[in-house]
Amino acid sequence: MHHGFDFSKLFTDGISWVRGEIEANLRRHITSVLEKKYNPTAQSKIAISAESKKVVQFYREAIREWVQTVDKDQTKVMEPGELQTPFIKMFTLPRTPGQRRLVFDLISNEFPRAFASTMATQDRTQLKIELYASAADVAEKRDSAMCKEVEEELSKAVGFRYVIDSLRESKLPIVIHNGLMDISKLLANFVAPLPAHLDEFKKQVSAAFPFLYDTRWMMQHLCDTNEAVRRAINSDNARSMDEVIRTLRRLIAKVEKTVLPEIRTLIPGESVEWRSTHINEAVLSSKGKGTVIKPGVNSESPSGDRFGFGRYALGDEREFSHEAGFDAVETGKLFTMLLQLSKVDCTPGVFDLACDELATFRNRVYLGSCGGFRCINLLTRNQPEENVYLLKGNAVLATGESKEENEAMEDSAPHRRRRRLLLRITAGTGCGVEKSMTVSAARKTTMVVLSRNTNGQTIRHGKRKHIEDTNYTQEVEAVIKNGEDIGVKVIPYADALSGQTATDYKDLKKRRCA
Repeated sequence: MHHGFDFSKLFTDGISWVRGEIEANLRRHITSVLEKKYNPTAQSKIAISAESKKVVQFYREAIREWVQTVDKDQTKVMEPGELQTPFIKMFTLPRTPGQRRLVFDLISNEFPRAFASTMATQDRTQLKIELYASAADVAEKRDSAMCKEVEEELSKAVGFRYVIDSLRESKLPIVIHNGLMDISKLLANFVAPLPAHLDEFKKQVSAAFPFLYDTRWMMQHLCDTNEAVRRAINSDNARSMDEVIRTLRRLIAKVEKTVLPEIRTLIPGESVEWRSTHINEAVLSSKGKGTVIKPGVNSESPSGDRFGFGRYALGDEREFSHEAGFDAVETGKLFTMLLQLSKVDCTPGVFDLACDELATFRNRVYLGSCGGFRCINLLTRNQPEENVYLLKGNAVLATGESKEENEAMEDSAPHRRRRRLLLRITAGTGCGVEKSMTVSAARKTTMVVLSRNTNGQTIRHGKRKHIEDTNYTQEVEAVIKNGEDIGVKVIPYADALSGQTATDYKDLKKRRCA
C-alpha cells in the first residue's frame, strides 16, 4: 500500500496461471464438464411449469416450421457426410436459465440435424441454430465446438504462464537484481514445486534459465575487486538502485573518460509509430532540466502513456519506485553500466552475454546476510558454497551470557547486550569494535564477525599499503580465551559448520539451511 499497490486489482484485473502438471488435470476436468453440456444423456430433471411448457411448445413449432421450410425451398440438396456451410437461424433466447436448458434439450432430442449454441449480438445474446444434412454432421460439429471451448477455457486458466514458457524456450539471458526470491517464486508458480535440496534447486534453475545474471552480485563482486567502485559507493553511501546508478554514472564519466552507450527504452503505445521510437539515456537522466527530446518523440505523449515505459522518461523517479516496469528498466540500466566497468566489449553485433569474460558473473545469485555465504553458484554440484568467513577465519560463535557488572544491563535491548559481549570478548585482541559485527544466530548464541583495528591497511613510508586480511588465528584464540574468562563458550564458525560441535549449534545449522 505504501508504494501505491491497488489490492482490488487482484479481483478486477487479476491474471491467472497454472503449472504444467496442474494443466493436465485441469484439461481432464474441463473436458468432463463440457461433455455433459454437449452430449446430454437425458432430459433435464427440472419441474416444468405451465409457462415453461408454453415456451417449449413455442420453440418446437417455430424450429419445426423453419426446418420444413429449409428442406422444401433449398436449391441445393445437402449431402450427408459433407460438412458444408449450414443453414443458420437466430431466435430470441428464453428468459430464465431453466427454460434455456429445456429448449436446448428439446433441440438435442427432437431435431438431430440441428446444433444449438448461444451467440452474442449487438443487442443481446441470442439462440443460434445451425441445420446440417445429417446427425453425423452435427456430432462432428459438436465435437469440434467442444474441443474449441476446452482450449479456450484452458487458455484462460494457463494465462501468464504462456509468457514464462516463451521466455524459457527462448533461452535468452535473464537479468535480475537481488533476485533469489524472484527466481524462487517464478519456479514455484510457473515451473514446478521447489525441491528440498540445494543441488536440485540449482538443476531446476539452470534448466529453466541457463543464462542468469544478478546485478546485485555483479555490484558486490566489483566492489570487492575494483577499488574505484568501492570508494565511490562508500563515499556516496549509495544503497538504493537509483543512488547506485547515479554514482556509477559519475564514476564512468570521471574514471573511464567516456560516456555511457546509448540506452534505448521502448515506448509501447496505440500506434505503430510509437512502438518504433525510443528515448535517449540523456533524457532519462535529465528530467526537468530542459533537455531536448529527440525528433519524432512527443514530449507529452510519454507522460500520458499510462501503461507504457514512456512515462518513466519524463516523470519523477520517486513516483514509480518499486513499480515492476520501472524497476526492470533500472535493472537494465545498471546491468549495462556494470558491464562497462567490467571492461567488457559491448559493441553491438559483437557483444555476447555467453562470453568467457562474464563467467564470473554468470549463473550466480546473490545472498545477503547469510552467515558468510554471499552467492549461490548454480553451476556447482555436491560441493559447499563459498563462505567469506571460512576464507578469512574471522567469525566465531559465542554461546551463553556473562554475568554483567551492572545488573541493569541484563534487562537492556538485545543489540545492546550483544555489543557489550563484543566489547568484552575482543578486549586486548587488536580487533576493532566499530568494524566488527554481531548477529543473533540462535537463542543465546551470537555470531561475531571480527575485524582488525587497522581495517586491513597499515602506514609504511607515508603510504597506505593493503595487507591480506585472511589470517585471524591469533585474534580468534584471544577471543576464545576472553570468552572462557567471562563464562561464555566461543568457537570458530568453521567448526560449527563442520558438524563437529555439540548440540548447542543445531538450531544455527537449521537456520542456515532454511
